[in-house]
Amino acid sequence: MPLFQRPNEEKTEPASPPIAPTARRRGSKRRASASAASPAGSGTSTGGASSTWIGKRAQIEGEIVSHDDVCVQGKLAGAVRSRGSVVVSEGGVVKADISARDVVVHGRVKGDVEATGKTEISATGSVTGGVSAGSVVIALGAEFEGVVRRRAPDAKPPAKGS
Repeated sequence: MPLFQRPNEEKTEPASPPIAPTARRRGSKRRASASAASPAGSGTSTGGASSTWIGKRAQIEGEIVSHDDVCVQGKLAGAVRSRGSVVVSEGGVVKADISARDVVVHGRVKGDVEATGKTEISATGSVTGGVSAGSVVIALGAEFEGVVRRRAPDAKPPAKGS
């Protein structure tokens, strides 16, 4: 019998920690690739136990460099570089250049997007700037103003200034 359980109490499973709504996927399994399939503007990739989350009420200015996935639900100005995926949730606003493996935009991005894999702009997403990726998906209803350059999937991003 556990230390704090009364003898007549029914044993219940411990509550799991709350997961932000943008991290849930169909079947409640987390997946290693970002996708725009979730209606709530989620599709975050968590590829493992760690991710960088910028909450809805957060406002950050500067550069974010991460080896993990990055999810922006608030406001970010500066630059984002990640070896994982970057997801801009619905309501998220990014005024920065983004460089990552995969990029999913459900919110607003003003800046250039470079992905070694795939870039997705969902129906609620808006991108103003250039997009360079192995594959690009722009959903019906998405807003996009810029130039798309396709490059070999998983190719290294070009060096700045070249």
